[in-house]
Amino acid sequence: KMPEYNDILEEKFSKSLDKVNGYNFAVTSIETFFFRAAGYILSAVSSIVVARILGPVDKGIVTVIMLYYTLLFSFGHLGIGRSMTYYLGRKEYKIEYFVSNSVFFAFGIGTILIFLFLLVYKFYNHLFIQNISFYLVLLSIFMTPFGILVLYLESIFQGKGEMRKYNIVVFLNN
Repeated sequence: KMPEYNDILEEKFSKSLDKVNGYNFAVTSIETFFFRAAGYILSAVSSIVVARILGPVDKGIVTVIMLYYTLLFSFGHLGIGRSMTYYLGRKEYKIEYFVSNSVFFAFGIGTILIFLFLLVYKFYNHLFIQNISFYLVLLSIFMTPFGILVLYLESIFQGKGEMRKYNIVVFLNN
């Protein structure tokens, strides 16, 4: 008796769920859950400590400075990380192609965004909060290319199915 098509599909599907790049699917899911939970807890604790040490005014200044970075980062990642995850999953290109392009795009786009931010800051500085040190703003916005690069690295690990490395990078990014 020949096996039915549905039986073959079910067998292949269940085998693919059992292993994800050599790791048990359940173990990988549990690892991801714990890495994410630890990252959120660490983030909350560090936020509480910073708020206690700095006080409300200085904590507000730090928040505004981080807002500049967050805005640049949000405009800068352009969804490239998601597309890298997709194409890496399809295994159409070599990993070296993605790594080199990640570095190029992260620093290229990051540099353009920093330049545009500084241009806007120069001509429209009255729109920004005045009692914030410009050097702290510079320090914050110069982190943009590195933040974009970290996002791209996360996408590369996710696309390759290397979830443990992905979880570590996401955890360290928190």
